[in-house]
Amino acid sequence: YREAYWWLRDNTPKDARILAWWDYGYQIAGLANRTTLADGNTWNHEHIATIGRCLTSPEKSAHKIVRHLADYVLVWTGGGGDDLAKSPHMARIGNSVYRDICPDDPTCSRFGFTDRQGTPTPMMAESLLYKLHSHQQRPGVQADPVLFREAYTSRFNKVRIFKVLRVSKSSKAYAADPSNRVCDAPGSWYCVGQYPPALRELINRRIDFAQLEDFNKKSDGNSDAYVAAYMARMEGRRADGAGGFAAPEYFEIADDDDEDDWEPDDDPAAAAAAAAPGI
Repeated sequence: YREAYWWLRDNTPKDARILAWWDYGYQIAGLANRTTLADGNTWNHEHIATIGRCLTSPEKSAHKIVRHLADYVLVWTGGGGDDLAKSPHMARIGNSVYRDICPDDPTCSRFGFTDRQGTPTPMMAESLLYKLHSHQQRPGVQADPVLFREAYTSRFNKVRIFKVLRVSKSSKAYAADPSNRVCDAPGSWYCVGQYPPALRELINRRIDFAQLEDFNKKSDGNSDAYVAAYMARMEGRRADGAGGFAAPEYFEIADDDDEDDWEPDDDPAAAAAAAAPGI
């Protein structure tokens, strides 16, 4: 793990943004000295859910979001408690805020494994996380070379890092502009960033979720009903009277074919290979 973070430190631009599950955020910041999208300060449940949506969405749908947020994606692999083992929880956390991920199913039962051998359900097999985790290591599994490129795999396959291709220049510039941060008071050091405009329609669809740990946040009937339904499903019971969380059809960011807004690929040979017929 340490060597993977050192690779980020030594081989990526200083302004590189790393998308990874929140567990590794402090390690990335401390050892790699790179900006991470989430860390162990998980008070912003809605933002963590957005990361969950990125990782558990189908690869192309996920890329439409990720290209506006990050330059690299880091995943823990190698079995045991790796990201694939954690991914059903990522889907459930994402669905608590974006109810279209697993419509009317707070346990996201369609995202997971079908047996003890790690065979993925169709929903998991289509996800960005599965494609990056198992890229060229399981039969027929490969990340789309037009959207993501393998940049680093650790010696014992514990960590894999992929470069995000077609990163939005305008969204990256927006995030880097200090004038787009919102301070809690004039002159304050606490100034949070905002999502780029390209993601606002998606962000506006989020449902605020009151966790049990949110002592300073009033609970609401919607969150209570969702938790009741989740617990009932986990216990094998029907969720009596715990409706109100059914979702609309899956929402997807619109395609953006403006090549002038894409950051150029820093590996011309890889870019040419990805553009070759039949890839």
